[in-house]
Amino acid sequence: MALMILLGALVLVNLLRLLPYTRTVWERIRADWTQLSFMLYGGLVFSILLMFEEYRQEDLWKFSAWACLALGAWLYLQGKGRKQRILALLGGATAAFWIVALAKWMLIPLQKWPTGYPIAPSEASRWVETGDALLSWLFILGMLSAPALTKWLPPLPDPVPAEEENPASVRAA
Repeated sequence: MALMILLGALVLVNLLRLLPYTRTVWERIRADWTQLSFMLYGGLVFSILLMFEEYRQEDLWKFSAWACLALGAWLYLQGKGRKQRILALLGGATAAFWIVALAKWMLIPLQKWPTGYPIAPSEASRWVETGDALLSWLFILGMLSAPALTKWLPPLPDPVPAEEENPASVRAA
C-alpha cells in the first residue's frame, strides 16, 4: 500500500508539472508546497479505514484517529506560514497513527480471526500489527514532508507563443 501511495504521488506531481492545462496549479503548488502535502493528507482517512479492515470493536478508535486528522486539517487551514501548516499536518498524522497503534495493541486480544490464527491471536501478532502501524506512521511523515523537495525541481520552460509555433502565419501578416 505504501508503494502505491508513493507511486500515486509521483504520478500526480508529474501530471501537474507537465500538462499545459495544469501549469497554473503547478505554479501555485511550487509557491506553497504544503498544498500538495495537504492533498496527500486527505488520503489518510481512507488509509486508516483500511488499517482496521478485519477488526471488530474498532469504531471508537477509528473516529478518534479521524478526529485527530480533522484537527490537523483545521490547524493547517488556520496556519499563517508554511512551517505552521506543515507542523499541523505532521502533528495530526502523528496523533492519528499513534492512536491506531494503541488501538491495535488493545484490540488484538479481543479479535476472533477464523483462519491462520488461534482462538485469541498470539502475542507476536500483537507486536507485528502495532509495529506495522508505527512503520506506516514513519512512511506517512516522509510522504507529507516530501513535497518540500519540489523547490529543487528544475523550472518549467516558458510556453512558446503562438506566432513562434507557426512561422507561416507571421510571414503572411
